[in-house]
Amino acid sequence: MHNVVHALIIMDEYLEGVLALLERDTLRTYPATSMSRSIHEGVLVLCRTFDSDLSTDQRLVRMAALDVKTRVGALDGFRSFAGPPGEDELRLREHTDQFITYLEGAGFEMSRKQSRPELLTGITWAGFREDLDKDGTTGASRTYTPDIHFNWVIGSAATHSKKWFMHGQEGSTDESVKALILPLLDLSRLLMRCLGTYFGIDVEQAIKTTGLRMRAILLHDAEQTLTSLGVLARANAWDVLNTR
Repeated sequence: MHNVVHALIIMDEYLEGVLALLERDTLRTYPATSMSRSIHEGVLVLCRTFDSDLSTDQRLVRMAALDVKTRVGALDGFRSFAGPPGEDELRLREHTDQFITYLEGAGFEMSRKQSRPELLTGITWAGFREDLDKDGTTGASRTYTPDIHFNWVIGSAATHSKKWFMHGQEGSTDESVKALILPLLDLSRLLMRCLGTYFGIDVEQAIKTTGLRMRAILLHDAEQTLTSLGVLARANAWDVLNTR
């Protein structure tokens, strides 16, 4: 639950950034697309971790891997600073070691890099393995968002400042706005379905409402779309969870 709440907060902050860019006189497609990709990644992380179609053992190893990655990632952030480790880094190291020891005591198996045993490469539980040194979000995009996988690829191009994306932008402002908002609403429906199923929340009406809003965007002209953008973009899963 802690991971879910933090992921939703992060996605909501990115959404604020998308809305701020869309409210400008001149549309900033590049950064808005990059932030859309960050929201997309948050949805993928939660969907592959809390997928109710998986077995309990599969979900357990994915949840444990997410927790380990969170701590190890924070340690990597600390190591990027110059100078000796500070009190916060030392405390995090201690807590991370304790957490890994706890998982091993509970039956999780940790794989380590042979040349550097302090570096974890994977975690195994009940025969299911999760890699800790590889990012599986692209594969998750193909699995969970096959109809809008293009959004992941284009968003990655924007995030990594690929020139081909800059040279390939064309069309009206209305088309650009729709290209940004429609995938976000589609991600919203996916996230509502995933978390609603896992936590036992009835989200069917919210999913239908989001679908109607997606149709409304397609039928609206540019002025109407921009006028109602704040309402449309807020049709997302975390609002549903907060108003239960």
